[in-house]
Amino acid sequence: MRQNWSVSSGRYAASCDNGHCALRGNEATSKLEGNIFATLDFALGPGRAGAQVGRYRADMLFPLSRRAGLVLEYDGAYWHSGEEERDERKAALLEDYGFFVVRIRESPLGRLREWDLTVPARADAALITRLTALHLFHLAEQMWFEKPDGHPYYNEWDGPLGSLLRSDSRRLDRADVDCLNCWKIARRLLDGRLLTTERWEAQRKARLLEARQRRRAAASNAADQHASA
Repeated sequence: MRQNWSVSSGRYAASCDNGHCALRGNEATSKLEGNIFATLDFALGPGRAGAQVGRYRADMLFPLSRRAGLVLEYDGAYWHSGEEERDERKAALLEDYGFFVVRIRESPLGRLREWDLTVPARADAALITRLTALHLFHLAEQMWFEKPDGHPYYNEWDGPLGSLLRSDSRRLDRADVDCLNCWKIARRLLDGRLLTTERWEAQRKARLLEARQRRRAAASNAADQHASA
């Protein structure tokens, strides 16, 4: 697949080779983004991928009520590194049209706004959609976007979003969940056997060890300088 940035549409235009695109024509996108949309469309749909909004195309658009909708933008680290100003400008324009915009940012990209979501680097579509579902539960509980008219509320555990969240039988590690409130929701709603902190604890211990080594090195350097003074 080849991708080229289109100034007019505000997104990458994908040229599909060897079956590596999920959609064709003007709505062509990466297979990962296409799989994310297809899965989320089950819970949030009917939605549209590559929907035209003004001069931009929204990656994923889901109508939530008669007045507004939810736009999910997937920002891969390779294509969006250093493009924060452009991405913020696109989000602001989409919000001017009445949409609530959440950017799904691949690590090491950071959030542009507090309601954005960071997902692990090279995560597959199943993990990304699971983390997105948790994040939407969090946003709905905080009332950061309007609950849809005639659509199962996002904090209803028996609704399609809850079904999506429970559909993956793999254990969810705390290290993959960037949002603390999302982890609290996962602990409250998911079977404890589906949750683990193994990698998160290992990373925490590694960070503590690294910090301890830096302090020791700094103390040793200070002692050497004092001795040579």
